[in-house]
Amino acid sequence: MTKQTTRSLGSVSRSTWFATLAALVAVVSLFTGISLSVISFNHNNLMAYSCSNHAISELGFPYASPMTWVFNGAVAVGGLMFLPMLYVLGMNLRMRSGYVGVGFGFATFLALSGLGMFGLEQDFLHSQYVFIRYFRIHMALSGVFFLGWLATIAAFTIAFCGRWKESISRVMAIVGIISCLVFPTAMIVSIYSHPMETALQKDLTDPAFRARLAAPTSSPILSPWLDSHRPHFWWQAFMEWCLAWSGFLWFGTALVFLWTRPKEGVEFTPPTGCPA
Repeated sequence: MTKQTTRSLGSVSRSTWFATLAALVAVVSLFTGISLSVISFNHNNLMAYSCSNHAISELGFPYASPMTWVFNGAVAVGGLMFLPMLYVLGMNLRMRSGYVGVGFGFATFLALSGLGMFGLEQDFLHSQYVFIRYFRIHMALSGVFFLGWLATIAAFTIAFCGRWKESISRVMAIVGIISCLVFPTAMIVSIYSHPMETALQKDLTDPAFRARLAAPTSSPILSPWLDSHRPHFWWQAFMEWCLAWSGFLWFGTALVFLWTRPKEGVEFTPPTGCPA
């Protein structure tokens, strides 16, 4: 094996190690942030947090608990720490659809990091905020993330389908298809089951309620209102968690791909005139 080949192997190994370490930091920070935020949420709200009827974002909304900064900080850090994984994955695939996936992925997770930073701004300033303005910005960033994540998964899945002969690529393609189906399922569920939206539209007809949403406040607004209307099982919140878990599954499978594919399919051809 030539020195050039050895350097190339070392470069691939280092990039994979770096992407793996960054992804582990993202996962640990997110799990830690979610766990601590749930504990704090339960201590400061009448209704205990449950994945079956609480949205993920409730853990980071202003004044929902004293630990919202932990959740928002984990989201801000986690969004950035997933970027190396997407880049290394695209470079290993070396396909146009893979590069498209990297582009969408960077926009997606920068939006996720921005979502966390936006929440941190309120956490550290401890100032009054206008709920309607805050919610609009939050939903805009969330929309970029969810739609961008769908585009990212779709692009990478197309690339992996093009490498169907590789066993790990088939697994990645199947996981990608499953992840892609979660988002439209969530949209269909939202169309046919939307108890919270119906209740909100009804309450918005009350001028006093509208004025409260539009006025500066330094107290929680979202959690108390949701608790008074929250169904026992809220499909939208549950599907939001399904999206999150499918994302963790996809990144976990991507790690397996990065660590196993070089052993299966990467071949190094020595230069002409050199012994094989």
